[in-house]
Amino acid sequence: MFRGLVMASDASNWSVLFNFCKPYMESFVTLLDFYRSAPETANYVLNFFSCFVGSQINFMSTAECNYTYELVTKLIQTYSKGNLKHDIVSIPNWNI
Repeated sequence: MFRGLVMASDASNWSVLFNFCKPYMESFVTLLDFYRSAPETANYVLNFFSCFVGSQINFMSTAECNYTYELVTKLIQTYSKGNLKHDIVSIPNWNI
């Protein structure tokens, strides 16, 4: 659901979608940490963030970019904490 929302971002609705997704994004990092042994969860969370950054980055303010950067850094640290010895989950390149 969330990936579909961010994939629908454009110049007219990005702010509404960013503000809708923002409260859930930290929860997704926590979810990834909790289900670190479930590759399906990692795949969904990483795909969401990939789509989110790809569709929103052109419209974000500096503060929103900084927030997203810090959250993605936390996401990568959380993912690597539980998956350094596992295969890397491939994230498709969504050319949005």
